[in-house]
Amino acid sequence: MDQDLIAYLDQRFGETSRQLESVRTDLSTFREEVNRRFEGVDGEIRHTRVLVEQLRHEVHIVAEGVMGLSDRLAANQSETLLKFDEVRASMVPYYQDLNRRVLNLEGRAERQTRDIIEVIKEKFGKAQ
Repeated sequence: MDQDLIAYLDQRFGETSRQLESVRTDLSTFREEVNRRFEGVDGEIRHTRVLVEQLRHEVHIVAEGVMGLSDRLAANQSETLLKFDEVRASMVPYYQDLNRRVLNLEGRAERQTRDIIEVIKEKFGKAQ
């Protein structure tokens, strides 16, 4: 072979070898960067899982509190209704008596506004 061809091929193969070595170095650097980033992502995932578990625990505590408040509210409502019924029952006789008195007064008012002769005729059955 020709010496120029051999020198040319040696130069080209040398350049190719340097390029391959550069690619290997870049690939190694890239691989290390990817591994470093994945480790960071793994750490973030672990941290996120811890936060999610804490949130679940806190939501569980809040749910228990809401259930307790709901039970207390229901008990308070039934107690209030019972007391309201007691108050209503204690007021019924007074309102019944008041109702009787109002009806009696309305009857008197009606009699006072009507002509006395008509009232007497109605009462004793002498209709016109």
